[in-house]
Amino acid sequence: MTATIEQRGIDQRRLGPDRPALSTRERDVLCLYVSGLPSKSVARRLGIKEGSVKEYLKRVRRKYALLSRSAGTKLELYHRACEDGLVPSALPVWHGDSRPGAGTDRDRPQ
Repeated sequence: MTATIEQRGIDQRRLGPDRPALSTRERDVLCLYVSGLPSKSVARRLGIKEGSVKEYLKRVRRKYALLSRSAGTKLELYHRACEDGLVPSALPVWHGDSRPGAGTDRDRPQ
């Protein structure tokens, strides 16, 4: 089971005025959704209807929009949740040096 925001020790009040005031349920739905679960799985995990999940996400998006912080897509919601400390940010994947001619011998044509 995924830990709630309070169980992870994140105090919503310390996040600041540029952060939306999300309810506990909104935060829980947001965290599960941006972790990669589809709405239906979030609903099942929380014991609520899928329509409720969609409504909570709509409210979250509206609250971000009121702060001029775009959150129209799942990826944007993920970025906002990371910025606000609600979910851990994934580490960037290193694909090596992308400059022309850079890389290992194995990357070069034979």
